[in-house]
Amino acid sequence: MKSDKELEALVGSDPGHAWFPDLADRYRQRGDYQGAFDLCFNGLTLDPGNHRGRLVLARLFYERLQFPFAVRELKELRRQLPENKYLIKLLDCLAPGDVSVVADNAAAAESIVSAVDFDFGEIELLEEEKNGN
Repeated sequence: MKSDKELEALVGSDPGHAWFPDLADRYRQRGDYQGAFDLCFNGLTLDPGNHRGRLVLARLFYERLQFPFAVRELKELRRQLPENKYLIKLLDCLAPGDVSVVADNAAAAESIVSAVDFDFGEIELLEEEKNGN
């Protein structure tokens, strides 16, 4: 596992580097949401197909109670990986039926999604589906 300094050096020289989601998630974990958002936006601008980066961005939006944006990112992942059961489950929990319901009723939405876990272990399944394994 790389240190923060190593990741910062890699991503600093190449914002679209494959490790940007890991660094962004570390920033998120320590509460640096702006830094995490910046890493995700810059990384996804250069590599919009980075599934891990998009999932980190969805989690950032979710934790900041910006549910429609989290749903938007998950829908983009689902567009890229239409058969992924993990994404289907997340979307069903976050937006059962209509995104506007989630946006208009944040308290109810928070209780609905409180059990949703953005588990990075599941990302390996995303990558396997992408690669056809």
